[in-house]
Amino acid sequence: MTSRQYGSHRKPTFGQRVLGAVLSPRTRKLIFLSSLAGYLQKVTNPDNEMVEKINELFSLSRDPTALKLPMQMSARIWSAFDESALLQAGINTPALSELSNSKLSAPQLRIISNQLINTVPCWLIYGSREAMRQDICKLLQTPSEAFHTPSTAVS
Repeated sequence: MTSRQYGSHRKPTFGQRVLGAVLSPRTRKLIFLSSLAGYLQKVTNPDNEMVEKINELFSLSRDPTALKLPMQMSARIWSAFDESALLQAGINTPALSELSNSKLSAPQLRIISNQLINTVPCWLIYGSREAMRQDICKLLQTPSEAFHTPSTAVS
């Protein structure tokens, strides 16, 4: 079984299969984490300082501005994610964007990361479930204030 068999349960389109074949695991990781950060923070127009902070956290690219496009596309990339599934799983946070400001237990982090991994488009699978889970947990455990400057702060 390959690591690309989990994620969205829909049959991948031709374009998705091509993307999965041509994008390197490093590029998929860059797109996955930067788009997820944008989705979690509800930021679609990040400034340079914000992408630099995310890049410092994960060492994704030599050029931090490469994170901007995936962040701008985050709502589209993560459109299949159902936040109500978290409520059904016992995560009582009204919005996913509030998770990084919450003290989450290890079981809660596992539930959230599994939900995200099960939703991710197949062409963004970049590693093992455990590697992706660790990255998601790292992102979720980073306070949202760490990413925001006065010009990027969400209201």
